[in-house]
Amino acid sequence: MAIKSFKRYEKKFLLSSYNFLTPSIRIFQIQFISNIFFKLLLFFFINSLIIFFVMNFNKRFFSFVLVLFVSISFISALSSKPFALNIALGSSAIVYGDEQIKEYKTVLFAEDTSRFILNTEVSTHLFLDDYISLNIGSILGFDWFKNTNANLFLLKYDIFAGIRIYPFLNGFNFGIDYICGGLSNFLKVYSTSDENIKSATVVSDWSNGFRLLAEYIFVVESSKYSPAIGCYWQNMPRNNGYDNSFSVYAKLAIR
Repeated sequence: MAIKSFKRYEKKFLLSSYNFLTPSIRIFQIQFISNIFFKLLLFFFINSLIIFFVMNFNKRFFSFVLVLFVSISFISALSSKPFALNIALGSSAIVYGDEQIKEYKTVLFAEDTSRFILNTEVSTHLFLDDYISLNIGSILGFDWFKNTNANLFLLKYDIFAGIRIYPFLNGFNFGIDYICGGLSNFLKVYSTSDENIKSATVVSDWSNGFRLLAEYIFVVESSKYSPAIGCYWQNMPRNNGYDNSFSVYAKLAIR
């Protein structure tokens, strides 16, 4: 009997606690949940559009993204500090889809090879509010193979536009970017058993791809500088193949 009485009392207490909330607080809670749901829905909708168009790139679509980026900045209710500058430095594990690069690696760099990969990134974020931002920026990276047989320097240059979602206000965020870029490789051959491989410079056509990103920002309340760490997977079509890279990076956000 005592247990049943306690449960009835507990239930009445919870109901009275909920009823204690003013109507304005209840409305705020409903609006807050609806706002988060709408932004997540918008995020996945934009992801679908990017993936749909990513295989049919043209300059009009990328121009549309830029115009949309600027337009929303004027028609949306921005946060008190809407802009942020980001500078990142990192490295990658890369699997190339280009058959020519695969041949270079097999014939010239199968043994006793040193390799160094470095990526740099500069971007700016436009915060529509505390939970969502649009970003645009550029990536410059290189992949350097070197041994006694040859020297191969691969240079990539990308520009991107995308969206970020901050589900917990600060800290963790995730997003997707539409990427357009090119790749140049510079090969210097010193000695090889394959006479068909010679020193050459190859510049690939610009192509379009995408990347999926997850990041954690260490917010410093008393400073406009916030360090961050993150990782992303990038897929880019290059010369009848697909380059896939998994990257990790450290970033400094200035807001």
